[in-house]
Amino acid sequence: MNLEFHQVTDERLGLVNRFYKANGHKGKCSREDLVFTAQNKSKIAGAVRYIPKADGFLLRGLWVDEQLRGNRIGYQLLQFSVKHLHAKIWCYPYQHLIGFYNSCSFVEVEAGDVPTVIGDPWHSYQRRGETFGLMQYMP
Repeated sequence: MNLEFHQVTDERLGLVNRFYKANGHKGKCSREDLVFTAQNKSKIAGAVRYIPKADGFLLRGLWVDEQLRGNRIGYQLLQFSVKHLHAKIWCYPYQHLIGFYNSCSFVEVEAGDVPTVIGDPWHSYQRRGETFGLMQYMP
């Protein structure tokens, strides 16, 4: 598979939102987000969005086309995008994805070790019974 990676311009955010919706993701990009895609023959194969928070970014919505999963597209897209951001990045991964994020140089952290704008929402998820991890990437 021949993939191309791009940072998305504001004019193309609608295409990414349609990709998310078609692949079962409920999130949407906003103009404040930094968004990157992996494309195969000009078709979006994967997308990731980053929300500016504190002195870094919160990773939200790393999503790969359901028919293309298992081809390391998410890994490649994450590697491309973190190099372009060159900043701290936090995420709240599902438990079954912690190993994947470890393989992408993210490490598990304690809520007290991150800015409150990152830790407080994680605590809220925990109180609601969500079991997301809390991870950080350092450039």
